[in-house]
Amino acid sequence: MSVAVANAAYVFALLLGSGITPMLWLPFMLASFGFVLVTFSGTSNTSLMVVSLPDWRDGVLPLLQAMTVFLMFSMLMPAHSTMPLLSDWYAVVAAHAFIGGFWIRSLAARIRETRYDAAVRDAVEAHLKSMHGSALCGDFERQLLVGDMVDDSMVGAS
Repeated sequence: MSVAVANAAYVFALLLGSGITPMLWLPFMLASFGFVLVTFSGTSNTSLMVVSLPDWRDGVLPLLQAMTVFLMFSMLMPAHSTMPLLSDWYAVVAAHAFIGGFWIRSLAARIRETRYDAAVRDAVEAHLKSMHGSALCGDFERQLLVGDMVDDSMVGAS
């Protein structure tokens, strides 16, 4: 994760020095930072509720999420005074949403399999409902970004 954040800082510095107007890249940079916050704040508090033995998903899914975050910022890297990979940013965000949705569903299934004390059962149920909403948002985001709604002319690709 720290490598992805370092990459974000590097890309941000390149963008500041590129001469490209911030109106072209700042929304994508802010959205990317938003995805980082949502991705890793949600999984950090959810991991406290998973009390089962770890399996392959506990290593592979966080790694894939970190890789898509790294790529998300890399797609914003300028080449001289243009941003040639901006249209690919949408594909990376869609992959990020797909992996995130799978990860959320996986964690929710493991939480449902666990028996919790009566004192925390209501909190667990509330958290599962918020996880369900997050997974649905990820599905919507993926469909929006992968669908034909995005035109190359909208993102400045040639």
